[in-house]
Amino acid sequence: MDRKNDVNREIEEILKIIEPKKRFHLLQTNINEREDLSQEIDLLIYQKLQTYLEKQPQTFYQYLKSNENKTKE
Repeated sequence: MDRKNDVNREIEEILKIIEPKKRFHLLQTNINEREDLSQEIDLLIYQKLQTYLEKQPQTFYQYLKSNENKTKE
């Protein structure tokens, strides 16, 4: 579960970073469709990043931390 939270935090940070660029390009879109397009872009980026980041292997320290809880039980 901790890994999933880390992935969500990373995705949120990436979305914040690209927000200004996205807004700039949305100016080329009809004003009535900007919000819808913005949400669709965020959703697609979120889905792709989630898939990509979840496939990345855990670091050594993440592995130790996840197994630390298991050994205590």
